Amino acid sequence: MKYVWHKLSDGDLPKNKEPCYLYFDNKGYGIGYFDKLHWFTIYDLSHSGHIIQEVIAWCELPKFKD
Repeated sequence: MKYVWHKLSDGDLPKNKEPCYLYFDNKGYGIGYFDKLHWFTIYDLSHSGHIIQEVIAWCELPKFKD
C-alpha cells in the first residue's frame, strides 16, 4: 500500500473522527483523529511525553481484508 500524506497547510483534513496517522512538527508520529475542531492523539509513536505538538500532516490508516 502506498501512503499519501496530506498537508494541513494545503487545507486538507480527514473525515470527522476517522482514525489516521499523524505527523507532528517535532518530526514525531502518532495515531489520532480530528473532530472538526481539535486534533486528538490516541497513541503517540514518537515517545515525546507531554510536549505540546502541532499536527502538520496526516495519512489514512491501511484497510485490511478479512
